[in-house]
Amino acid sequence: MEKLFLNTINTSIIVSIIILFILVLRFLFKKAPKKFSYILWLILLIKLIIPFSFKTKFNPMPSKFIEFSNKSYIEETVQNKETIPNLETNTKERIKTNDNKIVESPIQFKENVTNKNKFTIRNSIPYIWIIGIILFLLHGFISNQKLKKSLKDSTYIYENIYENKNLNTAFIHGIINPKIYIPNYLNEKEREYIIIHEKTHLKRYDHIVKFLYYIALSMHWFNPLIWIAFVLMERDMELSCDEAVMKKIGNVAKKDYCTTLLSLATGHKMKIAVPLSFSENNTKERVKNVLNYKKPKKWVIIVLIVIIVVSVFFIFTRPKDKGEDIINNVEDDEYGLYNRTFKDPRDAAEIIFSKELEKVKEYTHENVKIEEAKITKFKRLYSYEGYLDNPIEVFTFEYIIKGKELLDYPFVDISNDGVLTEENLVGVGKPLLAFSIVDGRYEFLGFIFYGEFYSDTKAEIEIGLNELLENRGLKGPEIFPGNHIIAEYKLREGGTYKILLSQPAKTGVKGIWCVDRWMDENGNMYYNIIQSDLSLKEYYAQIQEQVDNGKNQDLLDGEKVALNFIKEYLDYNFAKPYMFEFYENASIEDFLIKPTNQYFGYIMELVKYDWSEDYTIHFDKAEFLHNVDPEDLERLKELGVDPNKLDNGYYIYNPTSYPVSFTIDEDTEFYIIKLGDTHAVKVSEDEFIEHYNKNKDALYMLEDENFKLRKVMQVYLP
Repeated sequence: MEKLFLNTINTSIIVSIIILFILVLRFLFKKAPKKFSYILWLILLIKLIIPFSFKTKFNPMPSKFIEFSNKSYIEETVQNKETIPNLETNTKERIKTNDNKIVESPIQFKENVTNKNKFTIRNSIPYIWIIGIILFLLHGFISNQKLKKSLKDSTYIYENIYENKNLNTAFIHGIINPKIYIPNYLNEKEREYIIIHEKTHLKRYDHIVKFLYYIALSMHWFNPLIWIAFVLMERDMELSCDEAVMKKIGNVAKKDYCTTLLSLATGHKMKIAVPLSFSENNTKERVKNVLNYKKPKKWVIIVLIVIIVVSVFFIFTRPKDKGEDIINNVEDDEYGLYNRTFKDPRDAAEIIFSKELEKVKEYTHENVKIEEAKITKFKRLYSYEGYLDNPIEVFTFEYIIKGKELLDYPFVDISNDGVLTEENLVGVGKPLLAFSIVDGRYEFLGFIFYGEFYSDTKAEIEIGLNELLENRGLKGPEIFPGNHIIAEYKLREGGTYKILLSQPAKTGVKGIWCVDRWMDENGNMYYNIIQSDLSLKEYYAQIQEQVDNGKNQDLLDGEKVALNFIKEYLDYNFAKPYMFEFYENASIEDFLIKPTNQYFGYIMELVKYDWSEDYTIHFDKAEFLHNVDPEDLERLKELGVDPNKLDNGYYIYNPTSYPVSFTIDEDTEFYIIKLGDTHAVKVSEDEFIEHYNKNKDALYMLEDENFKLRKVMQVYLP
């Protein structure tokens, strides 16, 4: 129920902004046909009933303008529901946080059950909201039943039209089988106009619109702007209906129609609280609108249509977050901390610890006694700026959980003394907690793990922070935006590595180049780890200064930087310039395209295992070199092969027979060379298997992309 309430609050806030927008348009175009403003109210109704929106990069509004997070409510209610440890500060260790607040480290934890069941005004708000809805709907139901009872003595006229002597106005009642009720004192002309008016309402389904608005109003009864929208919607509904009638009966009937409206105004007593009917009201404004009504000019209609289309776009779209076009891999919020802020970041650490402690109790034997459970360290480690609108702080976080017979805890290595630490439970390596500082509060961003991939130097943790922000969709997959070069390194036995080069300190010909990240032949992406106690900005500024002073000039050449990276960091000492292809002025989207790899070699085995419906190819990769390709000539020279002595113009270098495996799937294409031909032709999988069994010594080319085998092709050998 709380989730539904919070969603309703979010919708109500967003809809309130839309209502203000409609009110401004309604004022600016008050002389426009009322159908225009009525359509805007209909759009609002759709938003109220189905509060969806599409993300698009074409919405220029800042995302924070339309985002609403009930942070203060969530923090209190969720923390009341969660089991957060009570701290017994009987230890001498004291930790200083970034805001100079002294926090004593806890030594022992006990479950806090007091807050869990505590009834406060704040956590009672959803129940008050539900009670309001019930009362609202109950009032509408009772009012409708009273009206229905008073209509029993109505006289049937024709079709769905009824006459009643006790009525002073005409209206429609009912949803599924709506009926028109009119007073019995109308003359023939007045009756004709009123029936036309009510039938126009029915044709436009206005009775259903009002009913749906009433339901939406019952959900948002606490919002005065939606009450205003409901009243103005009713008013514009009637005015636009009058305009539709005038369009049908013509301007010559204006006087008679206005007289009819005035006759119905006498003794008007109908209330808007009855959702299944509506009556005609606001006679003075309606008469004035009818008398002033003119058929709008064509250009006015076009302008109004454009405004409506633009309004629909802004109402049903929201801007994409930074980097969301490129990456949208948001990790699961296991601890329920994303989009929450804390006055003290330690509160987030305590929630994490309490949930990990619950896991231990859940998975271990029920008789196991927890001897000790405490957070042993929580301290600010580094601060970073320039990634989000607010500074980011990273905290160390360590704890222990100790107890006998904890050895049945799944998938965790437990020390002999039965001790679990944050390194065992939270993830790979030791966790750090990252927070964004927003208006003096700490918004949880997520975990950075060091020890496995990163050490605890400032530069390495900053690279881990980039990985976190990219996975959360908070930034694009590039540490240094701006100029890029993509270097593609061709492996000797097939396959391609991609290297993204960036300018971290200065752009242009005088700016140094660095490896931002790289991608292996299978599309796995890796970061270039920098070990430094400086931030990345400071580290590269220092190197840029050295280059400006005449040192390390090779760093101004992106191609040399890529070659050096392959040799020194990836340990491909044999790498040569001819093995690279470089693409300047490249985009990050170009880099993210998975490489397509081509391998030459021999199929050692083609087998179908019991556990799979598809065939597996065990493939022995080789180098297939021609004596006419400049790059192959360089390689032949390295191998000591004289290209002029190759009888058939090619050379196959296959020093080892270490197979790699590829799986055939339904999208794999097959090409074979039939007897007497020199070109490969496409065949079915069954035809290929039959051909392979007769030509096992043939040379094949395999093409794969992102772990999918795209093509298997026999290579022609003269």
